[in-house]
Amino acid sequence: SALLFAAYAQLPDGEIPLINDSDTLDHSGMFEAGFRLFRDPALQWVSSRGAQGAPLPTPSRDFDGYLILSDSWGQDPASFARRQHVFFDRAPLGAGSHSHYDLLSLCWFANGHPILVDPGRFTYDPEPDSAGIDWRGAFKSTAFHNTVEIDGKDQTRYRSKSKTPPPGVARYDKSRHTANHGPDVEIRGAAHHIGDYGDWAMATAASHEYRPLHTRAVVFLRRQYLVAFDHIDTVDGEEHAAVLRFHLAARWQRRVQFSATSRWAIARTDDWDIHTAMSGQGEAEMQDGWVSTSY
Repeated sequence: SALLFAAYAQLPDGEIPLINDSDTLDHSGMFEAGFRLFRDPALQWVSSRGAQGAPLPTPSRDFDGYLILSDSWGQDPASFARRQHVFFDRAPLGAGSHSHYDLLSLCWFANGHPILVDPGRFTYDPEPDSAGIDWRGAFKSTAFHNTVEIDGKDQTRYRSKSKTPPPGVARYDKSRHTANHGPDVEIRGAAHHIGDYGDWAMATAASHEYRPLHTRAVVFLRRQYLVAFDHIDTVDGEEHAAVLRFHLAARWQRRVQFSATSRWAIARTDDWDIHTAMSGQGEAEMQDGWVSTSY
């Protein structure tokens, strides 16, 4: 049901991941109304954030390609707030203009705070700003999500509704185009397992914009450690550029210690570590970014 999905998707602090064109909301009132209507103690548990009711029977669940993984539902408000929450998107693009080009992206919440986030939506205005940046397109783009961008292209081609789109971006024309984006990125080899002590999920993104295939496997090892394996199959044997990005929540700005060699990139704070293993040709750096929790 929609209530059940919302219960799993809601973060331990009451917010929701900003996937697609989501708004920042606290659904506690909705869950309380659901409890009064259906008398389901699990909805009361989510509404009260571990103060009343009873935890849901399983910490992790698949919702038609949206994998929501958690270490537990907590035993009380304190442990409810500290639990880990992983949102893994291997779902279809979706109809309309609210979808983002974010197949195989991750969001991660732990120890009371969001760590890896979807940067949000920011604006519906299709017109580029004074610097020529189309922010509507940017926040939908693959580069603005925690997945792999190949050859500097989106997984799905963006078409702008602007009267003067940026160079290289086609204008959406209802008389010629059936959708305001190009062919959907395809999902191949999707599989997952929700276990007693750990979970895993995987899929391959096959884009119509470039030849290489991106496969990601996510393992929630003993529901303690989050491990993501990314493999790029170049298919055509040619050289391609693959960029893996992790977008951190705004609270971590200027609080991250970062180091990199040709083999490892390590970002850490007092609360968490992210270790990224790289090939001998890999390079890593910290960059400024954008997160928008409102339009």
